[in-house]
Amino acid sequence: MLLLPVSAVVLLTFVLYLWMKKKEISAGWMHALLYSLSLNTLILLMANEILSVFHAINRMSLVLLWTLIDVIAFAVLIMYLCWNRLVIRGILKSEIQRGKNFLKYPLHWILILICSMAVYMAVRIVPHNWDSMTYHLTRIIHWVQNGSIGHYACHDVSQIAASPLAEFVNLHVFILAGYEDYFVNLLQTFSFIISVMLVYRISGRIGCNRMFCSLACIVFATSPIVFAEALSTQVDLYSGLWLLSFVYSILDFTDKNRKLVWNQQTRWQLFFLGLSAAFCYLSKISVCIAALVFIIYLLMICVLRKDELKTVVKSIVLVGGVALGTAMPEMLRNLITFQALSDPETSTGFLVSSWDIRYLLANLIQNIGYHLSSVFMDIVDFVDKVIYKIIYVLYTGQEVPQSLLGFRIGKAAAMKEDSAINPPLTWLFIFGIVIFCVMLIVDRWKKRYSHHLKDTEWDWGYIWAANGSFLLFCMIVSWYKFVTRYEVGYYALLAPAIMLIFQYILRFRKQLSYALAGCLLYVSMVYCVNLHDIYSYYYGPLSGEERIMQYFTVRGGYDNYRAIANQVNEKEFSKIGFVCGFDSYEYPLWRMLEDGSMTRLEHIAVENGTGRYSDEQFIPDCIIVVDVPSEDTIEYKGREYKLVCEKENISLFE
Repeated sequence: MLLLPVSAVVLLTFVLYLWMKKKEISAGWMHALLYSLSLNTLILLMANEILSVFHAINRMSLVLLWTLIDVIAFAVLIMYLCWNRLVIRGILKSEIQRGKNFLKYPLHWILILICSMAVYMAVRIVPHNWDSMTYHLTRIIHWVQNGSIGHYACHDVSQIAASPLAEFVNLHVFILAGYEDYFVNLLQTFSFIISVMLVYRISGRIGCNRMFCSLACIVFATSPIVFAEALSTQVDLYSGLWLLSFVYSILDFTDKNRKLVWNQQTRWQLFFLGLSAAFCYLSKISVCIAALVFIIYLLMICVLRKDELKTVVKSIVLVGGVALGTAMPEMLRNLITFQALSDPETSTGFLVSSWDIRYLLANLIQNIGYHLSSVFMDIVDFVDKVIYKIIYVLYTGQEVPQSLLGFRIGKAAAMKEDSAINPPLTWLFIFGIVIFCVMLIVDRWKKRYSHHLKDTEWDWGYIWAANGSFLLFCMIVSWYKFVTRYEVGYYALLAPAIMLIFQYILRFRKQLSYALAGCLLYVSMVYCVNLHDIYSYYYGPLSGEERIMQYFTVRGGYDNYRAIANQVNEKEFSKIGFVCGFDSYEYPLWRMLEDGSMTRLEHIAVENGTGRYSDEQFIPDCIIVVDVPSEDTIEYKGREYKLVCEKENISLFE
């Protein structure tokens, strides 16, 4: 059943590719794939909204939905295959030849090996990270219980407020896989693979040659945090995918010699640009910083090209309208629940606490400095001291804000799966910018400017936008050890820019280019095989109780949860009231309750804004309290529940 949505993406990709060829639209397989992903995601969102009205999100409805899409896509594909067999044969022949040429290059085989390893490991790793157990997978089980993606009462507002697009997709994966979580990691994994492809294509479009395109992909794919995220149920690679899709679409309009014109192809491209913008917002708000920078970059191009104002305005209206219309249902839900577009605490908590320029600069060096630790050099203490020295210099004669004094690289946290760092890309970024600036100064001093800087085949505007968005992110997003996850999409944009800079620096030094390639390959492989903390979560194919035990890999506490769940199962309670604190492990508990098949788990006594969604008719058979102090009795809806079992942080009341 899980193959139904996958085949829908594949079939629609072929249909769109052939349609664009027939309409003589200048776009290739990558455009067709991104357009297919966008349309299927849009269909998924619309289906979720419609089915939620009738509380009908279940296995039967989703099987019917994706079967219908497959049938329609297959019928249209057959129609196009009958369009002109000679044309189709020519297209297939040329694409097969391109595929053969791609496989002839040794660096491409390294990329295929890395991606294959990611898929193999992702299928066999049990979801276990903290966020997945507390809200990524937990929100999915509540949607399954309710048959709706509507908001529900919960003690942890992250289940409601956090950007939901990745979980909307994994909801279908979870249900179609038989209400199992064996394949939920694959959303990140396939996002990783497509992101690698996009890094390659973006590198080529801005002027990188084949070697530097490949190096950009390898350095990105082997970055510890990137590869780690590809094996988890986090959402950062998925949001990064839509950011890359957005930027890839932006590049369709950045040719300085081709003005913006209002025709069918432009409207088609702008429509999907709007979808990508909406999906950036719905998947993770942090990537919107880069999206905003690239929008400004595009508007500057339009001004420099002297595009017709009427065409620019119509384009903005179309993109904005599509983005707003796509994101509107989730916005309305948040407005009703929080009287804002999102819960203020969760949506703005990642931003800096002060807009003082000194604070922004200090936060910038902390975000960049965190990535400077290296397996080749023990410089952790040195980097810590340098960063603190800079901070104290910035605040000379004044007290340093306490929020800046918590910075530590920390050897123990360097390669954790959710806080791994990216030394290769960061050092390349620093060296590349410094050497590039020095060369420009020398050229100016000698009164000569390289013609390469004026070469229209090299998109220097992309370099400024990619580097600028990364620096802006590091400046306004508060440093803490998990911020590296949020940077995944930014590093994907940065890799092509860095490689184009080095291609410019080494443009007349072919031997040095090969030396750089060899060094980067060695360093990348070292970091890829050195992820001990990440690989420690690599387990065999687990099922049943053994799989449930692995949910507690990070936190521990399996025995306590199991003891409470056993008592509930023995007495065959089917209505469970749930009271918890922030970050309680609700998903594993639901799994333990007869695998969740006959149990309804409802949050009760909710005091935050989601309390309005409490089911007034729900009378629990028992109450489970986790991570919250409680008395020996609980009064709820006129009934008294007494403490019958307590195991450290979890208690059962009947």
